[in-house]
Amino acid sequence: MPGVLLQNRLRGRDHRLAPLRECRVMTASWSWRREIGSVGLWWSTLTLVLWLLSRSTGQPTDVLRCAASAALLVTVGEVGDRLRRKYSTLKSRRGNRC
Repeated sequence: MPGVLLQNRLRGRDHRLAPLRECRVMTASWSWRREIGSVGLWWSTLTLVLWLLSRSTGQPTDVLRCAASAALLVTVGEVGDRLRRKYSTLKSRRGNRC
């Protein structure tokens, strides 16, 4: 399939509607695993950044406190992102009414 799409692109045919590669179907379990992995990666990265920042400023603290702060920041960020997505979906459903 990707070879055909590449040939169509080289021949100048309309390729905007055709994907360049096949997409994996998002199932519920795959979606949850992806979400958990994403949040876990953000949490661990933010924990490390907060810990290194505390060490560099001369006010060292233990990793547990940095992890708790990172968990709070990630939770607030995820809730804000969900609300933003929900608001933009509702706004697009209503249309642009001025």
